[in-house]
Amino acid sequence: MNKFTFEDIVLAFAGIQQSAVLIQQLVTTGRCDEQAFNATINSLYHIDSPDVPSIYGGREGLRLGLTNLKSMLNTKAQSVFEKQVARHVVGMIHVERHLYRDAAMRTSLQKKIRYAQNQAEFFNPTHPNVVASLSKIYEDTIGKLPFKIGIIGKREILSNPDAMHKIRAILLAGIRSAVLWQQVGGSRWQLVFKRRGYRNMIDKLVRS
Repeated sequence: MNKFTFEDIVLAFAGIQQSAVLIQQLVTTGRCDEQAFNATINSLYHIDSPDVPSIYGGREGLRLGLTNLKSMLNTKAQSVFEKQVARHVVGMIHVERHLYRDAAMRTSLQKKIRYAQNQAEFFNPTHPNVVASLSKIYEDTIGKLPFKIGIIGKREILSNPDAMHKIRAILLAGIRSAVLWQQVGGSRWQLVFKRRGYRNMIDKLVRS
């Protein structure tokens, strides 16, 4: 990927948003959008993709993130669900900054994810064994950073190992999207000064 557009920036941010929505769905209901979950987890394995859309299996793979982001940008009063989603987004972007300053951890992450990629080819990308491996990767790397992303949800869900494996795997993918967002030219200032531009681009992407 050499040339980036504003569409790429918005799609990468939608990847972060989608991860945040999936996490909030999981911690409140124990379930999440399966199609979006598959696209999000698969994005981890697309390390050398030719463009941003292909990382998520095409723009359709980000529909949940785009539609939720559109709703949040067009609504002044956020629901409790949306506020928690926003917290997760901010947390993942913050973690990305910590990760950026740790070259050794970035190298370790790449190696571990390539191993998970091989495992995914043997089973399937979202097989429970693969998701558990991604969860362990998160624990062994990003989970050791000083900043922690607080996850609030139902106790019975947060105490379920399978649910926590999914949550950590989604967080890993969300932070990968945050890395991508920075790489293609995204920044927190844009969210303030180019809010209308984000809204217009999301409208265009959702319509298409």
